[in-house]
Amino acid sequence: MSLVSRLLDNLKRKISDSGFLKNSLVSGLGIAGGQMVSLLSTPLLTRIYSPAEFGVFATFTSLSGVLATITAFRLDVAIPASAESETKSLTVLGLLMPVFSFPIFCLLIYSGLYRYLHWPELLLEHSVAVMVAAAACLQGLLSVIFAQSVREGDFNINALLSIVQPFFFFFWAFFYVRAGLEVAFCLGLASVVFLGLLRLKMRSRRKADLGLWEVLRSYWEYPVISMPASLFDSLALALPVLVISSYYGAEDTGNYSQIIRLSSAPISLIVASISQAFYKYSADVYRGNGKLSPVLMSTVRRLCILAIAIFCGAALLGSMAFKLVLGHGWRTDTLFILLSLTPVLIRMCVSPVTSILLVCREVRISAMWQIIYFIISAVVLLNAASYLTLEYFFAVLIANEIIKYGFYFLIVKMVVDRHDKALG
Repeated sequence: MSLVSRLLDNLKRKISDSGFLKNSLVSGLGIAGGQMVSLLSTPLLTRIYSPAEFGVFATFTSLSGVLATITAFRLDVAIPASAESETKSLTVLGLLMPVFSFPIFCLLIYSGLYRYLHWPELLLEHSVAVMVAAAACLQGLLSVIFAQSVREGDFNINALLSIVQPFFFFFWAFFYVRAGLEVAFCLGLASVVFLGLLRLKMRSRRKADLGLWEVLRSYWEYPVISMPASLFDSLALALPVLVISSYYGAEDTGNYSQIIRLSSAPISLIVASISQAFYKYSADVYRGNGKLSPVLMSTVRRLCILAIAIFCGAALLGSMAFKLVLGHGWRTDTLFILLSLTPVLIRMCVSPVTSILLVCREVRISAMWQIIYFIISAVVLLNAASYLTLEYFFAVLIANEIIKYGFYFLIVKMVVDRHDKALG
């Protein structure tokens, strides 16, 4: 047997023996397929839509993403670590919450109250605001579907949905140009949610041991404590786009959003697949009274190595690659690419493992950190944008992320060490 054959057999054996590696691989393949669709479609879309139109779209997706974190009342994050008797009831509750949230959003919009919530000027029109609400609720439904699949260990469906979502977005954006990117985004989400709900329906015959109200009372910390904190956290992550659109204009927002979409967005999806597998694996270790520190540190080391490799690749080939993909009229210099990408790389080294706080039932610590993170980010970024050029604004953003996420990792490590010490 050749050396290559032995290496391949050894790799296959390791993947088969390790559920963590297998699930990460399946999720990664699905995400890679979805990102390939995005990559192939981008040269067509950037030649149809202008940087300013993509700037409006980036503001739209950022705001809808913020609202999406509260539409399921954070019950989706409780599903992967839930007991067998609670999973079905939690899933049903998670699916009902976005449905109930939509008419509430519409009431706020048509009553005019949303204008007092510092709603972005680019999205003030009633029809656009309603689409923001619809996109948020659809994303809430999709997060529940993904969470339930993670709980069941069915990473295949998540991989499939990761592939078809960008395809549906491209289909509607390319063939329904008059409607715009925002409508295409909503239609793409609706198509994927429909497929996900079909899958849930086929597997919903299992009887729930606990009632909806009983489960809701058991997980009251998620809507009461985790949901407001998660809202602050998502606002902090969306702040760069929202601040750039407010202070630097739609065109700069569009240029920035494309760097994010083509580089950091795929990175975020890859990290999401690792995060899902890490959440599942760490929850299994926790339930089995195992030590969490080895899982935490090995995952962080791999994420840091991946971040460094991505940064070096962007420095060497980023400008040429983005110019080839985006075409003329877009900002593709190396400095702008690295300044845009670095904050995302910093976050990707820590964010995927913070779910271990939920596994350890430290919801309050997670909530407190997210509120502090938002307050610091809002003060720093709004002041920086008021006085600095765009390049210096990014420098402040990078320093802000290094300090905050370094401190966040220390908090996570302290919680894990305390858990492992209690085991003896």
